[in-house]
This record gives sequence, structure tokens and C-alpha cells, in this order.
Amino acid sequence: MRSAKASTAAMVGPVMLDSSSRTRPQRALGRVRPTRMAAGQWMRPTDPNIIVVLPLMCSKCRLVQRSCSRVMMLSLRELDVFRRIMELGSITAAAEALHVSQPAVSRMLQQAEQRLGFPLFLRHRKRLVATSEAQALFPDTVGAFAALDVVQRRAADLKAGTAGVLAIAATAGFANTLLAPAVARFRAARPDAVVTLEATRALEVATRVADHRADLGFIIDTITVPGVSVSDLCASAFGAVMPPGHPLAQQPAVTPADLVGEPLICLGRGLPLGLLAMRVFAEADVPLSVAIEVTQSTVACAMVRAGAGIALLDGLGLMGEASGDLVLRPLRPAATVKGRLVLPRHRPPSRLAEAFVTVVREVIADSDPALLAGPSGPDAGARRQDLAGAD
Repeated sequence: MRSAKASTAAMVGPVMLDSSSRTRPQRALGRVRPTRMAAGQWMRPTDPNIIVVLPLMCSKCRLVQRSCSRVMMLSLRELDVFRRIMELGSITAAAEALHVSQPAVSRMLQQAEQRLGFPLFLRHRKRLVATSEAQALFPDTVGAFAALDVVQRRAADLKAGTAGVLAIAATAGFANTLLAPAVARFRAARPDAVVTLEATRALEVATRVADHRADLGFIIDTITVPGVSVSDLCASAFGAVMPPGHPLAQQPAVTPADLVGEPLICLGRGLPLGLLAMRVFAEADVPLSVAIEVTQSTVACAMVRAGAGIALLDGLGLMGEASGDLVLRPLRPAATVKGRLVLPRHRPPSRLAEAFVTVVREVIADSDPALLAGPSGPDAGARRQDLAGAD
């Protein structure tokens, strides 16, 4: 029995020993009602096979324990009082800076010194002189308040939607045109905000938003992915993009028959706009003869600008292009292409995300106000196309 006592005397806290086995001691968990006992005193539980031992504690350990129990962390207010006195040199000036009475500052300083266990200031000829301990604490105190100011400013920026990280996923058509000026305008008003933009296919855009890897997404597609909500952001007519000096540019609209014999630049057949071009020509009973196939609207516009042919695109493909450089003439039969916003279904958007959507709408309105409300004029009767595939 005594050997068991000696082997467990150095352990911290009550220890449970089972005299019926040779297993290692385990800490007692609620099997004995705790009582106030002296170190090394025995306590017998209801189970005769269980012995609970309180550890022995040397006099030095007991002194450290009593000292630690008296020391408490200084409150933020007490640290502020200490900082002000160190900076201003007197209790009166510190009280004025803190907008409190002089006795209140003296009382908080006295409380701080009691908690620390040593004086911070000594009086010398009616002046306060900082002790060496105060001099040692002051740099860390200044650093702590500087860090606190950073936290407060960051919290205020997050509340105002001017700082943080905004993760965006978008199809290439959006990333290369609409989102470029939107990000520039957004960052100009929020220089502390960090924007990450991932250009990928529509299915991956929706998946990233559903998995919370992106705060919001932009697609040109009809897509169903659990965990996201998809809403219409803008609409534009599907048509032929050509130089303003082209003979067909003089017409308000063009038909597939008008494009026969023209070198056509089209997006891939696995992309939404490529599929739409095939549908429009098939409904007009005109074969689609593609001269150049590309994967991005910006590349198609560059081909048109170089004189390689006429591109079959929507109005979004012209956003970001030089004004008057290219023109779009809607196709007949008419078709509408929808640009869509993807948001997480079960999580409200952040302030940054809401602000960015507002900026995107502003950019669309500045480029062509009709895009926000859908086609107008000669495109008023355009029918909506439910696009399949992924961009």
C-alpha cells in the first residue's frame, strides 16, 4: 500500500488506484465526492478496492501556486491607464485624455499594481517616475494597442464591405469581358479588398460556389447543381459580330441565309453559344459552315478585327471592346442569351459579394442599359433559349 502511495505522490490531482489489479493508475473521474483534505492524506471511497491519493506538494510548489492564484491578467482599461500615464507623464493628464476623474485613474493604477505584485511608478518630488518593470512592459503595451487598432479597423472595413477576400468563379466569356472592368471599379473603391477570379467551365463554377470555394459565380448557361441558386443577371441578343464597314452592318438584323458564303467564326460545338448557333441555323434550314472555331469570345472578336470573318456571339462578347470597333447585328429567328449569377443557396452573401454584384450591374448599365432589362427594339420579340452544355 505504501509503495503505491509513493509512486503516485508526484502526480497532479486525485489519483485512483485499483488494488485488485496491476494496471497503471488512472485519474479518478467523479467516483469519489471531493472533500478538502491536506496533502498526502488518505480518503476512502465506497468501493473497498479503490484508494484515492492526494499528491504531495513541496513548500516551493505551494508558494508558486499561491503566487499564481493572486496574479490576474490586467484589464484593457487598466492597460490603457498605464499607457496614458507613461505617454503623458502624469495622472492628471491621463485622466483628461481618458475623460475620467483623477481619482478613478489613481484607483485603476493602484489595482493594476496590486494584481501585478510590483509598483509601476514611484513618486519623486511630486512627479511620477516609471520603474524598470514599467519600462519593460511599456513597449509590449504599445504593441498590444496597435494590434487592437488594426483589428478594430479591419472589423469596421468588413462591416462596411471595404476589406476582405472575395472569391469569384466565372466562365471565360464573363471573365474576359464584363468582369474585368467590374473588378477594376470594385478595387478602386475598396483598395484593401483582395479579389481572386477563377475562369472555368459552367459546371465547375456552380460546384465551387456550392462547396463555398467561391463566394459567387457568373455563367452563360442553364445549370442545376444542388446548393446554389441561379438568377438572371443580364440578357443580350445572339447575332453576328462584324466590322462597322461590312455591307451586312447596314441591316438592322441578319438571317442565316444572309451569312451563307461568309467565313464564320464560331465557338466550339460543346459550348453554349456554339450549340445555340447550330440550333438557329438548323431552325432556318441553313447549313452552318464554320471557318474558324474558337473557345473564347475575346478570341473571336480578335479574329473579326483582323478581318478573318464574322463571329456568331452575344452582346456580352463585345463588352470591353473598343467603342465602335465592332458591331453586332441580331440574328433572325431571334434568340436571347442570358448571363446568370450563381450564389450559395443556404448561405447569405457577404457584404463584399453584394457590393461586387452592384458594381457588375453598374458596369452592364454603363455599357448597354438594355442588357439589364433584356433585348429591346428589333430584339423585343426574341425568344429565350435554354442552353445545354457548359462554357
